Amino acid sequence: MKDLELSIIIPVYNEEGNIEELYDKIVLAMSKLNISYEIIFVNDGSNDQTQIILEKVYKRSKIPIKIIEFGKNYKKSMAYSAGFDNADGKYCITMDGDLQDDPFEIEKFINKMKKGYNFVSGWRKKRNVGKGTSSIFSKFFNKIISISFKISIHDIDCPFRLIRTDIAKSLNLYEGNYRFIPLLALEKGAKITEIPIKNLPRKWGKSKYSNKKLKEGFFDYLTQFFLFKYRKKPMHFFGTFGIISIILGLLILFYMAILWFCNVRPIGNRPLFFLGILLFITGIQLFSTGFIAENVFRSFPGSNKEYTIEKILKK
Repeated sequence: MKDLELSIIIPVYNEEGNIEELYDKIVLAMSKLNISYEIIFVNDGSNDQTQIILEKVYKRSKIPIKIIEFGKNYKKSMAYSAGFDNADGKYCITMDGDLQDDPFEIEKFINKMKKGYNFVSGWRKKRNVGKGTSSIFSKFFNKIISISFKISIHDIDCPFRLIRTDIAKSLNLYEGNYRFIPLLALEKGAKITEIPIKNLPRKWGKSKYSNKKLKEGFFDYLTQFFLFKYRKKPMHFFGTFGIISIILGLLILFYMAILWFCNVRPIGNRPLFFLGILLFITGIQLFSTGFIAENVFRSFPGSNKEYTIEKILKK
């Protein structure tokens, strides 16, 4: 199946009520396009009837389809990784399994890709997450990302996106960094754009968006900010603060030494003296941390695939 043009990757977790309708909508939408494709469902350790429904869809499917089953819930980053690793299409489309992404808009992604882009991200202008904390956080999160990373994407964690498969396979996904796939792709040299899309209301099941994810998103942002800017040059981060701390410490200690030579004694019980020592030692530690981080990065490049596939069906 190496001549396939498109792999449609759908991570699912407890979506038993949505799968069959989603499959039927994808097949109908793709029947209007002259393009070869496959569908890849990744069951991320669901504890309802999701796997049974997926196998039912698999049996009646007349198009290339793969069902990847995890033995436990590894979460979305690993589900995407498994989907990308098993994709045979030249391009990948990712979308959620909750029917909020409209398969009939896949054509818009393909048309935009034909204009020279290899990453097309969706922009949910009217997002169905309610009007409470989640909605406010989402807007704030996207604004901060846009400013911090100088990327003109309005909806950084939109799951509905098109990406060239070789770029997708090169992404090092783990924990919550799936939210930053556009940034990771940008780092790989992807030519990125976005298109406005519809965000349909959820028909069945509960949203996986929660207040817990707000906290996780904040810490993931801090991690990604550091990694994006300093992953390949950690000495630039730790070394800069280390040198500043060392210089401040030396200046304070130099000042205390002048006082001592001028017979302004004792100096050993002054808080400023202890501050100077603390800054100097802290600076040495920061500088050493940067040096160690540089060596670790250069010694262990590459990615981590931390998932185990329980079962895979494909045809």
